[in-house]
Amino acid sequence: HSSGSAPRRRWRTGPARCAWLFHAGLEHGVDCVQLIAPGDIAIYATLCALATFQRSSIRSQLLDNDNFGMYIEQEPYVRELIEAYINNRFKTVLEILERYSVSL
Repeated sequence: HSSGSAPRRRWRTGPARCAWLFHAGLEHGVDCVQLIAPGDIAIYATLCALATFQRSSIRSQLLDNDNFGMYIEQEPYVRELIEAYINNRFKTVLEILERYSVSL
């Protein structure tokens, strides 16, 4: 691998860390919702994942992940966005991003 792949590897854990931060706060009695809304975690972690994860790991890391699933529930179109991306429906991906760009 070239040296350009090192930053990509380092950022793969970004979405998982984002969700982990929220869960860690709950476990320790910190109200992270005042800092980062769960819907925002879903949006930003998903965008980071789509930009950095291998397509083969997106389903397991996002859709099949029970911990991250509660964040996706906050923004239902995020699940639709992920499904479209996984299924190579990039026109739909762009339409969803356009439709919700104000939220992003």
